[in-house]
Amino acid sequence: MLAWYRSILLLAIFFITGFSLLSPNGSTAVAERLPKPEKEQVTRAVQDIRDLFEQEYEQAKEDRKASQALAGMLLDAKADESDPVMRYALFQEAIFLQAGARAAEEMAMAADEMSREFSIDNIKIKTHFLKKIAQATKSKSEKATLAELLQSTMEQAIAADRYDEAMDLISAGASLGEQTKDRKLVKRFESFAETVQMERSLFRDVQEAQEGLDQDPLDAEANLIVGQWYCLKKNRWDEGVTYLALSNHPEMQTLGRLDLKIDKSSLEMARLGDLCWELAEAVPQDRLAFQNRAIYWYKNAEPQLSGIVKKKVVSRIDQWDSENRPPEPEKDKPREKKEDKPKLAKSPKPLTQVKPKKAVAPIGPGGIPLGNRKSTVYAGTVPIRIPGKNNIYLHPFPPDRGVSAMMFKIDGRYRSFTGGVGVPKVPRFSGGPRSEIVFAVVADGEKIEIAKTHRRGKASLEPFSIDITGVKELTLVTSCNGNPEGCFAFWFDPVLSPKEAEEISDREER
Repeated sequence: MLAWYRSILLLAIFFITGFSLLSPNGSTAVAERLPKPEKEQVTRAVQDIRDLFEQEYEQAKEDRKASQALAGMLLDAKADESDPVMRYALFQEAIFLQAGARAAEEMAMAADEMSREFSIDNIKIKTHFLKKIAQATKSKSEKATLAELLQSTMEQAIAADRYDEAMDLISAGASLGEQTKDRKLVKRFESFAETVQMERSLFRDVQEAQEGLDQDPLDAEANLIVGQWYCLKKNRWDEGVTYLALSNHPEMQTLGRLDLKIDKSSLEMARLGDLCWELAEAVPQDRLAFQNRAIYWYKNAEPQLSGIVKKKVVSRIDQWDSENRPPEPEKDKPREKKEDKPKLAKSPKPLTQVKPKKAVAPIGPGGIPLGNRKSTVYAGTVPIRIPGKNNIYLHPFPPDRGVSAMMFKIDGRYRSFTGGVGVPKVPRFSGGPRSEIVFAVVADGEKIEIAKTHRRGKASLEPFSIDITGVKELTLVTSCNGNPEGCFAFWFDPVLSPKEAEEISDREER
């Protein structure tokens, strides 16, 4: 339905303004998914699968591990299967087996992979099975992973304006906390409920406006409501600017129409930045959303600018950077005497073995933090497996200033910090990050930039070796401005060492 609205609105703007509006901003290529097969076809395919794996299915009835192993066999069998119906059935059976074995993480991964190939509702599937798994889980060892999955799927539901499913997942998370006697977990999900209820209430106005657009696509007030929702609340500017262009708000109307113009010059991009910057001052409640968009356009325009305009743009970028850099550590504490200085550590230590003092890693509505030290992490809701346990995934996300950070208290016990940064190749994701990613370290308030990249794979990998002698607080920072899609920012094998950085570099060269 939204695609239909968009087509009508684009045509309307074309006739009103004369612009050519088949803009790269407004059209994102989406891989075509296969339709869901007929039920009878799937039933026959499932029977063939069960006949072939009859012995394994019998074992799976009694043993969770056997059930998980069989699910893995079925997913592996897809590699040699070209029949879409059989592939669908293999996915379906694997998901049922994983859910029955309470393998929540594997179930969610399979559902997401299936939804990339077939037109299915993976939010509905994951919500259904995660609720059942949460009801059956009383093990504290399984609690943490399941809670993260409930949370990440909740974020996916919120991003898709699916508030009923989001509330179901919140309820399941709170119940999980009660079953495992974890009051912090209960409070965590109860706090999500307040945010979701508030957003659901706001969305009702958007739904009413969209219903009005069904009758009159040129309704200026309704276009403003829908456009503000997608641009300012959801950070989905590509979807929202079309509505702003047909709104009754003069500045936002100008902003939307210029944003939709194809082949913008650097001066036009700077003008877009100015419009957003001015709106940030005029609309305080949406200041952050407008400023982030202004910086997006300023950074796109700046390399081609010169003179006074360039100086203004650079000044505003610097102002934004200074206002949004991670908080500096306290400097009021008295200096330690030499004899009170802590001793150096005896051996190197992976940073993942140091408990973060503070993590600011927003990945979705509500600024829900993510700092995962496991080899399996979630980008919003998409699982990514990266070999090696000593990796840190820190995904920058524009709705919260485009900055994610993790602070570690190391008390001056190390002399060097080494590792690598980059964006791994992720199966089923093509192309590089949609926005440039900046990796930096803040050592006791001093910012050290490590790398900038808009690539992925080996081309993005940048090793580093930093002197941190005497540093007490070390903060990892990743940031991006604009579309966060594909910004899978990783710190690979970050290690603290009592040896000096030069010693380590010399040893590696030899």
